[in-house]
Amino acid sequence: MLFLENTLDDLENIFKLYDAAIEFQKTVFHKRWQGFDRAMIETEIREHRHWKIVIENEVAGIFSITFDDTLIWGDDAEPSITCTAS
Repeated sequence: MLFLENTLDDLENIFKLYDAAIEFQKTVFHKRWQGFDRAMIETEIREHRHWKIVIENEVAGIFSITFDDTLIWGDDAEPSITCTAS
């Protein structure tokens, strides 16, 4: 298993995976993702925060790293990542 950063060349595959996930969510949940803003995903890639999981040369999943998300954690949430200097 490898964790590799996505590149802008991966955008079409990223959105195919997101679309497939949304279609699956429609079959099992009453709530689902509403889609993703392309500019947001491009920013995550440029900031080295969008990754793929590769197993046997196949993309098994994708994820992004974020430092805050008010939709999920609210405005007053504690930091999800803490950096310390030594």
